[in-house]
Amino acid sequence: MTPQSDFEREFYCAIGKISVNHEYVEYWMRQFIGLLIGPDNKLGGIISIPLSSHLLPRYLMALYEYKVKDEEKVKGFREMIKHNESALKRRDECIHAVWFVSPLEGFAARQRPQVKVNGEYPKDRGLKLRESEHTLSELNNIVKDLQQFARALHANMYWYIQDNAEEFKDWLEEYERTLPKDLGE
Repeated sequence: MTPQSDFEREFYCAIGKISVNHEYVEYWMRQFIGLLIGPDNKLGGIISIPLSSHLLPRYLMALYEYKVKDEEKVKGFREMIKHNESALKRRDECIHAVWFVSPLEGFAARQRPQVKVNGEYPKDRGLKLRESEHTLSELNNIVKDLQQFARALHANMYWYIQDNAEEFKDWLEEYERTLPKDLGE
């Protein structure tokens, strides 16, 4: 399907931005997991590859709590992760759905198959459809939240490296050489 109106193009563009910025969040979580495991970045990549985006924040938090002894930093990091997990859930709702765009009315309806209803399989074994309406503004807010999450992860990585500079001397040179120039802006 090719978008026919400016609204449709902007709407589908926002869904694309959600997808791209989600990848930045996953990238920084995986990088941070690698840092917390140690300066061997390849080991962190191997360990974090099989983790889904739902498990990454929990795994990252567990490693952070284990490695960082400052309770205030741990508390702040936990709040940052908790605050941003909702952006990951909203991303899933947008990406794993079928969209019906109404350019004249300025919103789109999302239908998403639902196997379980209230945590249980329906007695008729059929799929239920969850339907909701979303505006372009709502999607753009998800994009902004994911961008902020990626920046917060990157900043926390930087602070962690600074606090453990001796351990990361060699790693830091490699990191700066491979650092992406665009953080999803």
